[in-house]
Amino acid sequence: MKQAATTIMLLLFAAMTSLLAVAQEKPKTLAKPTLYIFSAQWCAPCQRMHKEALGDHEVMVMLQHMDHRLVDMDLTKDGKLLYNKHARSGGVPELVLYDGEGKLIARQAGYETVEGMVKFMRQAFSAEELENIAREKALRKLRYVDFEDNE
Repeated sequence: MKQAATTIMLLLFAAMTSLLAVAQEKPKTLAKPTLYIFSAQWCAPCQRMHKEALGDHEVMVMLQHMDHRLVDMDLTKDGKLLYNKHARSGGVPELVLYDGEGKLIARQAGYETVEGMVKFMRQAFSAEELENIAREKALRKLRYVDFEDNE
């Protein structure tokens, strides 16, 4: 009887230790990719890129699936500090893209068309995520068309 009680106690201790170890593990969360867009108000290519690329449906949907920061070199507090930390071209506009773990994916210096911006941003997503983004883009476009038709 004493031996059975000792065996049960050891089994309970082992089970509790195992549960405690699982509970103490950090949860594996998938962080969003991060996009820095460095620009300036005086920069004509920057303003053109804002107007064209950042107004595109697919770009807007992808931005919703990532952390993004528009850094105006003259207006953003710590803009120059952020630029020195992330950018490398020495000019604007510049795009800097990180994965969810903070690992650099790519940098792009200079004006970027809508197609170029989409191609650049797609690097941050898996095939499954890109399929979801495409569906979301299609739904958003339908809602936009419906809204335009009802006015």
